[in-house]
Amino acid sequence: MNPIIKWTGGKRQEFKEIEDMIPAFDRYVEPFFGGGAVFFSLEPKKAMINDKSKDLIDFYRLVKEGNQEFKEELFKMVDEWERLR
Repeated sequence: MNPIIKWTGGKRQEFKEIEDMIPAFDRYVEPFFGGGAVFFSLEPKKAMINDKSKDLIDFYRLVKEGNQEFKEELFKMVDEWERLR
């Protein structure tokens, strides 16, 4: 799965190069989540994520919780983007 947002320092392009260096694990811990390229590529069953940006973590929390108001606003933005393209 690809990251849902782009973030400075993202590792999506580099993942294939570092994938073999990642040891087996029971729980994935990511202290500097950003766009989450490694997380979304590995799709771990158990994970703990963090980032310095509270706004970014709040965004992922809304995505995880399936917040209805957030979804509605997101769909409005996508519709507007499509209309303007």
